[in-house]
Amino acid sequence: PDLAGHPLAGDRVRGVELRAPAVGMDAAGNATAAWIVIDASTGDVYANRYSPGSGWGTAVSVDAGAGKASSTAALSVNTAGIALVSFVQFDGLRNNLYVSRFIPGAGWETGVQAEVEDSMAALGFPSANITNGGAEFVTWIHGSNAIWWNRSVNRAWQTAAPVGTGDLLHRSCADESGDLIIAWRETSNVNVRRYAA
Repeated sequence: PDLAGHPLAGDRVRGVELRAPAVGMDAAGNATAAWIVIDASTGDVYANRYSPGSGWGTAVSVDAGAGKASSTAALSVNTAGIALVSFVQFDGLRNNLYVSRFIPGAGWETGVQAEVEDSMAALGFPSANITNGGAEFVTWIHGSNAIWWNRSVNRAWQTAAPVGTGDLLHRSCADESGDLIIAWRETSNVNVRRYAA
């Protein structure tokens, strides 16, 4: 099949590097794209929305303000068009995991912390999952080889917890019952953990 055109969700600006694009689509064909913009002094998370018949809107910053975002962001969109973007942002002392949420008709909410890293260990490689029922999950690498996770209850993020140890290769998915599966590699093994709602 032929792909019609190549409209831009975000343009490259001279002296600025764009990284880690992610995209998702709802049941009506509305798309959300998110990416990291890196310049000489900071890194920001941007997102844009595409609507059939209207095309791409204007890209907006969806991170938590002052700080330096990581080079990786993750995005999940449910069938109703609610989007979840997770990313790591540096506050000048430590890295923290943030989540920004898009609500159709209301726009992007201010990014909130889903994990506060008091030990100043590295955080990275986040994932995001949002179900049609509204269950929300994030996972990430904590330190050099620990996989952690968190979930929201009534849009409030709970206390983060470790899942296991391994390398950077981990994946997660959630079903409509609000269950979460996390799979990761540890040496020559593949481990799987399940959260049952």
